[in-house]
Amino acid sequence: GVTIPHQGLLNLVFWHQRAFEVTPSDRATQVAATAFDASVWELWPYLAAGASVYLASPEVLASPAQLRDWLVSEGITISFLPTPLAERILLLDWPENLALRILLTGGDKLHHYPSARLPFEVVNNYGPTENTVVTTSGPVLSGGPASVAPPIGRPIDNTKVYLLDAHLRAVPFGVPGELCISSDSLARGYLNTPELTAEKFIPNPF
Repeated sequence: GVTIPHQGLLNLVFWHQRAFEVTPSDRATQVAATAFDASVWELWPYLAAGASVYLASPEVLASPAQLRDWLVSEGITISFLPTPLAERILLLDWPENLALRILLTGGDKLHHYPSARLPFEVVNNYGPTENTVVTTSGPVLSGGPASVAPPIGRPIDNTKVYLLDAHLRAVPFGVPGELCISSDSLARGYLNTPELTAEKFIPNPF
């Protein structure tokens, strides 16, 4: 468990509202289990903007086709779906005239690029629990190479990411490294685990 300060949540909320132009007329969804940190992301950016949040029933979530039909019938404008569920629903046919403008996904590696026929934008997101849900975010365009996984986007507001080697030196382009994060959204550390906190939450050498 990590201890998340209010500052981290505020950074997430303000970035989200700006990046996706959230207004009181938006109709969002709460799909993720409450034990999944994404459920926080599904609620606060919308409630703080005066938008509506719709709760999907377990029956709807059990079927990608039913979930698609529910999103359409409820006039949902923006929704987050965990990656495995998003990959299944993106394979379905969609009506052209629907309210949905953005489908957000994250929580696992996205394996496929969306079809050019989809009438809404697909945005991939990445973030370890240590950084208040989202660290990087970006649209996923259709037609990407099958041999390369879709990108995880760029850092959100007030966040920097570094690819470093074991000695905390930046690696050159094309060289694997560990993703390290500097952000206003960082947790304070691991709850009641000071040794692990000291190992992972280190001073920024940059």
